Amino acid sequence: MTNTNAKWIQSSRSSTFSIIAIGIMLLAALYQLSVFWRVSRAEQKLFGRSYLIPMSFQERQYNEEPTAASFGTKTYSFKRQGNEVKVYKQLINGFQHTYGSALVSFELGENASDWIFRINEYLEAYFGKDGKSIYHYLDTKKDLANNAIGRKVGTEARSHGLLGRNARNFIISRILCLPKD
Repeated sequence: MTNTNAKWIQSSRSSTFSIIAIGIMLLAALYQLSVFWRVSRAEQKLFGRSYLIPMSFQERQYNEEPTAASFGTKTYSFKRQGNEVKVYKQLINGFQHTYGSALVSFELGENASDWIFRINEYLEAYFGKDGKSIYHYLDTKKDLANNAIGRKVGTEARSHGLLGRNARNFIISRILCLPKD
C-alpha cells in the first residue's frame, strides 16, 4: 500500500468517525430538547407556567404572600384537579428535576439519567455566575436529591411495564403524590 493510499484511508476513517460523532451529539441534543419540551408542557398544565420553554404569552406573576412551604418567596394560586395549589419557584424547579430525571430513567435507564443530570449541574457550576457560592452548593445538593428521587420513580414506572400516557400519569402522580385518575 502506498503512503498516499494509507493517508486517504486514515482521512476517510477520521471523517467517518467525525460524522458519526456529530450524529450522536445531534441525537443527544434532540433527545434533551424533547425532555425539556415534555417537562415544560407538564409544568404548564400542573402549575400554570413553564420556565424551561415558555408555553404561554401571559406569564403568571408571583403576586401573593409567601407561605411556610415557599420559604419566604412570593406565590400565586393555581387550580389543579379542583384544588388550589400555592405555586412558588422552588416547587417548579423541584418538579423540573424530578420529572426530567424520571423521564430519562424510564426511557434510558438510571445510569443515563444520573449522567445527564449531573453534567447539567456541573455545567451550571462552571458557567454560572454564582457557581462557587454556598447558595449554589445548597441548590445543587437539592437538585441532585430531586434527580435521585426522579430516577427511582422512572425505574419504578419501567418495572411496572407502563407505556405512554400511563407511564407519564404514574410518574407525575408519584412525584406530586396525587391520587390516581
